[in-house]
Amino acid sequence: MLFGDYLDISRQALNPFALSLKRYDCCRRPRAASLIEKRNCAKTGGDYMAVSLVDNMPDYGRQPRVMTDADIQGIIAAFGQAAGRVQQAGFDGVQIHGAHGYLVVQFLSPLTNQRQDQWGGSLENRMRFVIEVFRSIKNQVDDSFPIMIKLGCKDYVKSGGGFSMEEGVQVAKALEREGACLIEISHCSQLKGT
Repeated sequence: MLFGDYLDISRQALNPFALSLKRYDCCRRPRAASLIEKRNCAKTGGDYMAVSLVDNMPDYGRQPRVMTDADIQGIIAAFGQAAGRVQQAGFDGVQIHGAHGYLVVQFLSPLTNQRQDQWGGSLENRMRFVIEVFRSIKNQVDDSFPIMIKLGCKDYVKSGGGFSMEEGVQVAKALEREGACLIEISHCSQLKGT
């Protein structure tokens, strides 16, 4: 199950779903992703934001706006709040979606993150968003609640210059130090011309 950080889904709405899965004796760990930059916001008139304005972003028919620091802080907090609601509803853990062009990997990739502030430039700055998301979730759930991440570890682009496997390993190690219980490796980008 993929849910967006921007959705204020109540525990009452999630609880029946979590309980229905429990009878099948399966893991109930939804995936959290920020959907603000995806086509549903672009096509429905939602607040369509991006880490940076770059030429290789998918074309959904309108231009996104660059996220402000306040936007970023709000999204980080929303990830934590959403994970807290997921735990309260009876799920067994949560996975951060940090691959396939979603917001986490947009911060990690220098192809999509061309910011010149604390959120861009060096790898330390580019990984700040995912580390802060992880900490926000940790602050909203019990210590025993598993937090996992699906992590895009390489931009597969013909021209090169994207997020490298070496950088992906460094991000994975940082998340492990933060307490990630599982890191699922995947690919990064969904960019035009790649």
